Amino acid sequence: MTFTDNVSAVGTGGKQDDIITSLAPGVRLSGETARLRVFADYSLRFLNYARTSGRDTTQNTLNTFGTFEAVERWLYVDAGWTISQQTISAFGAQNAGVGSLNANSTETSNFRLSPYVRGRLGSFANYELRYSINDISSKSALTTNTRNEVFSGRLNGATALAALGWGLEANRQSVEYANGRHSQIDSLRGRLVYTFNPSWRANFSIGQESNNFSLAGESARLTHGYGADWTPNERMRVSAFREKRFFGFGHNISVSYRTPFAALRFIDTRDVSVTPNQSGTASVGTYYDLLFAQLASSVPDPVARAQQVNSTLAQAGISPTAAITNGFLSSRALVRRRQDVSLIFNGRRNTVTYTLFQSEQQSATVGAAGVDDFTASTSIRQRGMSSNLSHRLSPSTSINTLTSWQRSEGNTGLSTKTTNASLGVTTRFGARTTGSFTLRMTRSDGVTSFAENAVLAALNLQF
Repeated sequence: MTFTDNVSAVGTGGKQDDIITSLAPGVRLSGETARLRVFADYSLRFLNYARTSGRDTTQNTLNTFGTFEAVERWLYVDAGWTISQQTISAFGAQNAGVGSLNANSTETSNFRLSPYVRGRLGSFANYELRYSINDISSKSALTTNTRNEVFSGRLNGATALAALGWGLEANRQSVEYANGRHSQIDSLRGRLVYTFNPSWRANFSIGQESNNFSLAGESARLTHGYGADWTPNERMRVSAFREKRFFGFGHNISVSYRTPFAALRFIDTRDVSVTPNQSGTASVGTYYDLLFAQLASSVPDPVARAQQVNSTLAQAGISPTAAITNGFLSSRALVRRRQDVSLIFNGRRNTVTYTLFQSEQQSATVGAAGVDDFTASTSIRQRGMSSNLSHRLSPSTSINTLTSWQRSEGNTGLSTKTTNASLGVTTRFGARTTGSFTLRMTRSDGVTSFAENAVLAALNLQF
């Protein structure tokens, strides 16, 4: 149950308090056989508003993925489906929490299916042929549903020099927007990889790519790039790659380091995206997403990793679906620069997460596109941070503090800043029963300005 003094996240003149009762039955399953691995977590949330008649609703939350080996060591199928609440506009009211009657939030579904074959051509090379389809839809008329299809092929082999390897990659990515626009990128690249020693590796690429972003039609351009990977030990990895593209220079830099109790990650990328990111443009996602990515190197199996992530968050009293920072949905091709650094520390009594990020997105499409934030601002910059501290007072009780802020700015002067803070206590009443009590404060200034204070009480039962 939640008591809020601003259920619709609006300015002072339209504030209305309410009591929200939420019931969310759910099911979680995971399994593994010789050829199938699957994980699924689904809940259906019923929301009742005591003082806002006619606004009762339901919300779906789904996170599922799996891999099926259809033909032993040759044909595989990957699949996934996520459903969550997403922010529509960077300048609208950002989600204050579950139950907020926010017109700037919508339920978004992302279904992914990817069959592929993988094998070896004698002693010559390894190959992979893959087809991927990604359907993204939402319940809001303010967003554009899309279908993304990718055909890709890869060849990787060795040369007479043991340290020198090669690769060929061909990709065709096609996106159909519900507004009728069609975007497509075709690329062909050749790669050389030289391994100096087990710790150092250099990469070089040359190729060609074309797209139809311009009104003049498709145009082909030469691409070339270089980079290096450094892996001094199993706990640390540094990777950097820079490539000349049709939009200028793109790059991908990543640094990851982990210890038995902590994990640090830094990412800096600049690339083009033709698919609207379901987690929101430039968003670092939820606490589940953050920890899932942080544990990728230490727990490579996704099913085992999902179980460990949920267990760690439950012990710390952190909701897996809690957003670290909010992104926003787009309906066109973008050139996106994103930088973020995140730290997770998990000690005997303290769990600390800290994330700092900034991003800049620019429309890569010339001509008509869907109506979104880039209709008013061709360039949008976001900056934000989030920190969470969970301290275990006893084996069964923990206290949690969360602070975050985020600022979105357009090149036409649009700007919104949102600050959140919460303090909560979580306790375990039994082996399968936990309860929590939380105080929450949200402040927003700019294009959308409002203030909200709330008190939340929750009970969680597992069977």
